[in-house]
Amino acid sequence: MMTLYTFVSVHHMMRAEKSLKEKAINCDIIPTPRAISTSCGLSIVLSAKDAAWAAEIFQQKDILLDGVYPDAEKYGYYKAEGKKA
Repeated sequence: MMTLYTFVSVHHMMRAEKSLKEKAINCDIIPTPRAISTSCGLSIVLSAKDAAWAAEIFQQKDILLDGVYPDAEKYGYYKAEGKKA
């Protein structure tokens, strides 16, 4: 299961990606599904098992989220054998 994060701006998304990578948390950058947000064109998707770590990192670094979607597959994101559909 994957969790999708949307951000208030590309700046916050880029800070989030950098912060996650510094902590060795794997994440993917994807276009934000228009069905859920129009605030920022890019989102981060990561494993649901890393969601608690991500929330802590985002809070510590004052990274502003637009939304958190615990079932990324519902919004068209699938990770299988390294492929996104």
